[in-house]
Amino acid sequence: MKSCSMYILLIIIFLSSCSPKYNVIYKRGKDTHCLYGDGTYQILSTGIYSDNRILTDKKYHLYNLKYKTTVMHDISDYKKDNEMVYLKGTDKEENRIYIIIDIKTNQIKYYSSNEVYPTFMYAQILEENGELLIIKDFEQIDENGKKYFYELKWSN
Repeated sequence: MKSCSMYILLIIIFLSSCSPKYNVIYKRGKDTHCLYGDGTYQILSTGIYSDNRILTDKKYHLYNLKYKTTVMHDISDYKKDNEMVYLKGTDKEENRIYIIIDIKTNQIKYYSSNEVYPTFMYAQILEENGELLIIKDFEQIDENGKKYFYELKWSN
């Protein structure tokens, strides 16, 4: 009996140490490539299958599961650094955009060099709720953000 109690205690300790850093609200789906924080923002992969079931033309999209909307339609490159995720890509109208996700707060910073207002659905609601910060001047981006802006690649 004593060894059984000890075994159960060890299992509980092990499971509690394996708990995720964030309480995941939005679960990983079959198309999820990366999930951040509570799962509000996920990078999803899509593509076209050839006749012999080989995935071709694979693309990645930034999706907001809370609002069920695609924020970045084609991700060129991305990098996670601590609690931040830096992404370069295009919106649905193929404007080049740069997004920074704060994983702790689920706030995104949105920058477009040609000053295009976000084209995704619910952008205005996200902005009103403080979940979207539109950056109009590149100088408003912090040093880490600038570093990754220059390091990340644009797709051709």
